[in-house]
Amino acid sequence: MRRILATLAVMAAGVAALGTTAGPASADDPNVTYSQGGTLGGSQTFSCQTKQKTGVLGQYGAWGYFIDGCTVSFKCPYTLPLPGTYPTRYCDMSSNTYIQTGTARGDRVTMNARIRRFDAYGNAYGWSDKSCSGYDKCETQDAAVIYPGQSASVQCNGVREARPYDGNTAKAYCNLRLAARG
Repeated sequence: MRRILATLAVMAAGVAALGTTAGPASADDPNVTYSQGGTLGGSQTFSCQTKQKTGVLGQYGAWGYFIDGCTVSFKCPYTLPLPGTYPTRYCDMSSNTYIQTGTARGDRVTMNARIRRFDAYGNAYGWSDKSCSGYDKCETQDAAVIYPGQSASVQCNGVREARPYDGNTAKAYCNLRLAARG
């Protein structure tokens, strides 16, 4: 009996370890637009945006048309981006996401966003989820602190209301901002 319990404990630990590795998001749209920005020596931004699309009714158990989103990520650098500056002590990460309908007519929408934190080896060690609901558009915001060599990502997706003879669309937008601190 002890041997069976020990085997089950080892199997459970293995399953838990697999759950902490970074993998691709299962609900990412492969056809998105990416953009980068920021200021020299200041913050950097990385965003992705889907095209306006109908979505898939009931996908993943959604209450309406599921809108596949996208994922963006940053790694905290070991040194600040300007020559002659000090090593990085930590990085502030902040996310801003939204879902917006193509035609504003009072359709209910929801957005879900998850900011994940990864160690230097790519293992997830923390995350937080934010959600919103509204009509035609809603937004989420979140923040995290990571350290040199670590990375963070934000993944978002949404749902828009289903109506008879629908014809509407929606898009998802994810933005991640990194500010390295010396």
